Amino acid sequence: MKLGCNVKKIEDQAFIDSIQLEEVIHSEGLIEIDEMAFANCKKLKKINIPKSLKVIKKKAFEGCVSLSEETKENIMFRFGKEVFE
Repeated sequence: MKLGCNVKKIEDQAFIDSIQLEEVIHSEGLIEIDEMAFANCKKLKKINIPKSLKVIKKKAFEGCVSLSEETKENIMFRFGKEVFE
C-alpha cells in the first residue's frame, strides 16, 4: 500500500489487525504515526520511514512479528523501543 504525499498523520488504530497488509510506503510529508496505528499487522514485512516523520507513538507497531530485525532496530534507534511495546 502506498500512502499519498498529502497524508501528514496516521491516526490511532488506523490499520490495527489488518490481515492482508504486507508493505507500506510512506511519502515524504508524513509527520506522525499515532498509537497502535499498525498494531497486530502480523503480515507486515516492509515499511519505509521518511525523513519527514518526527513522531511515532507508543505501540504503533506492537505485534508486527514479520518485520525484519534490521527494520525494527532502525525504527527503535530513531523513535525508541516503545513503538513496539
